[in-house]
Amino acid sequence: HAQALRKLHIQTMELLDTDPQFSAAIAKLPNLEELSMSSDEMLEEITCLPMLSFTESKKAKLTFWCEWEDAVEALANFSSLLEELTLACAQFISEDIPYVKMKHLAVQLWQSFVIAPLIQAYPNLRTLVIYGYEKLFWDGREDIQEVNKTFQTRRHWKSLDYVYSGIPELYAMAISCKIRYLDAGCLYRTNEAEMLCDILADCRPSILQILCDRAFDMEQFPHIAMTTPKELTHLVLSVDLLSQTPEGTTRIIDLLLDSLPSLPLTKLELMSFWHVSGYCCRSCYSNGNGNCEVCHNKKLAPLPMELFISAFDTYALAHRVMSSLPSLQYLHLDIFYDHRPGPHSPSLW
Repeated sequence: HAQALRKLHIQTMELLDTDPQFSAAIAKLPNLEELSMSSDEMLEEITCLPMLSFTESKKAKLTFWCEWEDAVEALANFSSLLEELTLACAQFISEDIPYVKMKHLAVQLWQSFVIAPLIQAYPNLRTLVIYGYEKLFWDGREDIQEVNKTFQTRRHWKSLDYVYSGIPELYAMAISCKIRYLDAGCLYRTNEAEMLCDILADCRPSILQILCDRAFDMEQFPHIAMTTPKELTHLVLSVDLLSQTPEGTTRIIDLLLDSLPSLPLTKLELMSFWHVSGYCCRSCYSNGNGNCEVCHNKKLAPLPMELFISAFDTYALAHRVMSSLPSLQYLHLDIFYDHRPGPHSPSLW
């Protein structure tokens, strides 16, 4: 009755241990392509797992939300078919079980960041998504980076289409193959600018996506631009202006424009945004949209950044950008506040 089933989610994996026929029934589903499971136990404690496989399926996508001691060994039954895998709290240890069809790997709360087991287990990987672990803000990331760099002198991925992770995580992994599209998350701290420069030198992306947090010192951006590899042709840059004044925003725009000649770009997407989420009315404690007199007066007299962005001339900025970077062929600009542009600052392509 379930011959056409393509997706299956099992909320509690422990159910599989109640009857071994569950695993056998799953293995016989001829069209099953996506299987997701959750568990409160270490996955190795689910005794039925070695019997679970996609013996009659043409391809497989697995999602597991549980803890792992060695994901490579635990999923060995899937090694010949698995194409996409999403895990949480996983370790990767075994070095002799290749998943030759694996193309997409996503890991949340990964703790080790030693990538040798990933390269050995998933040699043909195309996309890698890593959500990191806070301990990488510690000094130990340099030791992990050295281990990863040394291993990759002997073996590494040939190339990756897409990689997403935070800057401390990317710095520790030190991926040394060519990456087409790198999403480096968010620049927060002062020392992350130098980390990003090292990351770009290692993986030489063609497309870079980055968000500059409101706490990041944009005075460091020209240094990043100066060290950008020649392979970068497409930049997707977002700037959070929450803590900025109109004068500070003008300074940031000038810094970006001064940095453009250092970048070998043909495509630029620049998004700058400001929002009033940090505002709190002293009278009614709303975000400024209450019915009290203070909120009413605020609506009559908008904050300086609201006035600045609502009057901002995106067309004039576009002309300045194109003049600063003659190699540019495609440009996208968005300057907005509270998720809406002002009357003079529409989204421009």
